[in-house]
Formats: sequence, structure tokens, C-alpha cells
Amino acid sequence: MKKTASFFWGIILVLLGVMMILDQQGILPLAWGRVWWPIALITLAILFHIIAFAHSPRSPGLLVPGGILLVYGGLFFYCAIRGWNAMSALWPLFLLGPALGLAELKLFSGGREGSWIPVVILSGVGGFFLVRQFTDVSAEASAAALLILLGVFLVARQLIRGRGRASS
Repeated sequence: MKKTASFFWGIILVLLGVMMILDQQGILPLAWGRVWWPIALITLAILFHIIAFAHSPRSPGLLVPGGILLVYGGLFFYCAIRGWNAMSALWPLFLLGPALGLAELKLFSGGREGSWIPVVILSGVGGFFLVRQFTDVSAEASAAALLILLGVFLVARQLIRGRGRASS
């Protein structure tokens, strides 16, 4: 990190710390006391993404914690604003956070790192329960739809692999 960037971030961190102390003491009420930590998680996630893409050579491994913290920070920010009761419906996002991070790793490493298997499993299970939270579809219909999607995925994967072998 360049000296000017380090100096800039040092000043920002000192100012944020002072503002937090003033807020906690009631000297300068900022009304963001309950959301500063989700914002810090989102900021850290964005910082991981910037570092992963801006530095040479690229560091795609930073995208995993970046994706996880982005989803979790967004979830916590939403719950801090709307009420923590929302967590009872949005808990499946805890599965989708790692799925996003792992998907970013696979996509932006040029396919060299990671695997689609955990992405598909975490996205499928998390998506299944998230959809169940917000629809009136029965558990049996949801399970049937999930089985159909899984079957289509397996067939499509086999067809794609078969086509790749035939052209080689």
C-alpha cells in the first residue's frame, strides 16, 4: 500500500473511532449507532473485492470472504433497520453468503480454483428455504420442484460434458 493511501485510511479510521466514541457518550448522537457494524462489514467486503481485482497478480481467494461479508453485512443492515424479527425469515441467506463467495472465486479465478458443487448445493438449499419463507407453496411441491431442478442440472451437465468430448 502506498504511503498516501495508508495515511488516508489511517485518518478515516481515527475519525470513525472518534465519532463512535462521541456517539456512545451521547455527545454527538449520530443515530447510526445500531448500523455502524453492518456498514463496517459491507465496507470490508468491498475492500476485499477492490484488493482482489486491483492488485497484480490478482488475489481471487479474497472474493470468498468478500462475498460472504457482503451478504451478511446486507442481512444485518436490513435487520438493524427493519427489526431483528426479520432474521426468522431471512436466515437462509447464511447459506447464500458462502455460495456467493465461492461462485465469485470460481468465476474470477478463470475456473482454476474452487468448485461449482458447493455453490450449487448451498444455493439450492438456501434458495429452497428462502422461497419457502415467502410463498404459500406446499413443502411437497417445493421438494418436487427442487428435485426437477436438480435432475435438469445433472442432465444438462452430462450433455455439456458429452458434447465437449465429441468435439475433441
